Amino acid sequence: MDIGFLGYPGKSDPYVIFSIGAKKFKSRIVKKSIDPVFGETWEAVVEVVKGQRLDIEVWDFDQGTPDEIMGRASVPICSLANRGESDLWINLQEATSGQVRIQTQWMTMSNERDDYD
Repeated sequence: MDIGFLGYPGKSDPYVIFSIGAKKFKSRIVKKSIDPVFGETWEAVVEVVKGQRLDIEVWDFDQGTPDEIMGRASVPICSLANRGESDLWINLQEATSGQVRIQTQWMTMSNERDDYD
């Protein structure tokens, strides 16, 4: 692992994995960065909000060796749903330092046809 992300010389090749239930999304790898910007958008259908979490893992890609976890975080889906739209900085756990920024928008599905016209 290039430990620059943790405050030492060197740079990492970070990527992020987001999970909601069994659904996983993986970002692209940002080469040689200690301050990556992914700028990616994903959508997920969440049928049951209660007890669900958005799990976030930041990994360092290492060519030829297993990738290493750089940090992780978890956000209750109910807190995102209650906010509607959010722009959050979340502290990473299992890391010396670091945060991940997520921007979310919660949309409720409707059974009423008139809601879609």
